[in-house]
Amino acid sequence: MGEIKIFKTQDSKQIRNYFKKYELETLNLAGIIDNVSEAEIFTDSLDNPSGVLIKFKYFNYLHTESTKFLDEMFEELFPQGKYGFAGTTRFLTSEIKRRYKIDWENDCDFYYMPKENYSNVDLKSNASEIDIKDAEFIDENYNYRNSHTIHEIKDAISNRPSSGIYIDGKLVCWVLIHEDDSLGFMYTMDEHRGKGFALDVSLDISKKIIDKGKIPFLQIVSSNPMSPGLARKTGFVKKGQADWFGIIIE
Repeated sequence: MGEIKIFKTQDSKQIRNYFKKYELETLNLAGIIDNVSEAEIFTDSLDNPSGVLIKFKYFNYLHTESTKFLDEMFEELFPQGKYGFAGTTRFLTSEIKRRYKIDWENDCDFYYMPKENYSNVDLKSNASEIDIKDAEFIDENYNYRNSHTIHEIKDAISNRPSSGIYIDGKLVCWVLIHEDDSLGFMYTMDEHRGKGFALDVSLDISKKIIDKGKIPFLQIVSSNPMSPGLARKTGFVKKGQADWFGIIIE
């Protein structure tokens, strides 16, 4: 195609400058680079990138506003097969969907917390880091549980901030941080709902993220009627979409 050539690169000041230009839209890309050493980074220029793609196993984390970058990327890096895309903007979702057959999809809304929105109030309950011994318990209560999630949960507890509430030594409410830095795995045991625990762990983990110089964010499935209310109450603001879907290239 001539005008654009995609190549593999390393984390660099130039890549990070691109992320700063599109700060909110690339929070998940920056998270993958920070947390997954095996992730592969691709771009078309270090002087003036028109896009960045990060590949890790089945999933692809992508940002670009250039359809030329998109076309060249697929031609060079995506042979026949099945591929997942994680947290893409609605523009990219539409562009990719019109090119390829959809295997599955979860439309999501993107929420982030501006630093000035963090409410530095005393929590009603004592939130703390989660003990690694509770990883299997969290996995057992995860709605999207599969053969890989126990490893993801252990990685989150071991390598990133977490927040949980324990009563009589038992974990009753929790939230972790995914490998792309988004909040997730949130859950409250049925008998402890309505006590404000989810708000407390959300505020606690958001402060930990802000203290690390990062922006708290989460991606909520659009059909979920409950989570947006908690997100807004915590101080999160909706900002566009972050869709998850799979494609089949034949």
